[in-house]
Amino acid sequence: MIVDSRYGDAVQEIRELYNTAEADLKNVGRVRDALIVTGVNQCRYVGQHLLRALVGTDEGRIRSDLDAAKKHAQRAIYDINDSAIQFYIRQIDDLRENHFPTVDFARAVPAYGDVVSALVEGKRLVEVTSDSVASREGLLQGCTQSRRFAAASI
Repeated sequence: MIVDSRYGDAVQEIRELYNTAEADLKNVGRVRDALIVTGVNQCRYVGQHLLRALVGTDEGRIRSDLDAAKKHAQRAIYDINDSAIQFYIRQIDDLRENHFPTVDFARAVPAYGDVVSALVEGKRLVEVTSDSVASREGLLQGCTQSRRFAAASI
C-alpha cells in the first residue's frame, strides 16, 4: 500500500464514503437523466485532498487533507440525496396538483403514505444542520435510506 500505515484507517473510511457517494451519484443520475453537479464537485474535492495527502510529507498537513477528504465525501452523499429527495417531492406534488387533483392517492396507491413519509423524513434530515445531530454519519445514512425507499416505491 502506498499509504503509510498510520493513515490506513482514515484512507479506508474515505474510500468507503467515496464509494457510497459514487453509487448514489450513479443511481440518482439515472433517475434524473443527469449528474448532480454539487455531488460531483464534492467528489472532485475528495480526490484533490487525497492526492495532496498521498504526496505530503508534513504530518499535520496530511491529517488535515485526510480530514478534508472525509468531510467532502460526506457532503457529496448529503448533496446527492438532498437533490434526489427534492426532485421526488416535486414529482409527487406535480402529479397530485397538476394531473390528478381529485384522486385520493392514499386509497389508490397502497404505499403512498409510506413514500410521502419517507420523503418528508428525508427532507427533514437534509434541512437539519450537522451541528444539530449527534452523528453526521447517522444523518447521511438517514438521507440515503429515505431517498432509496422513495426511489424504489415510485
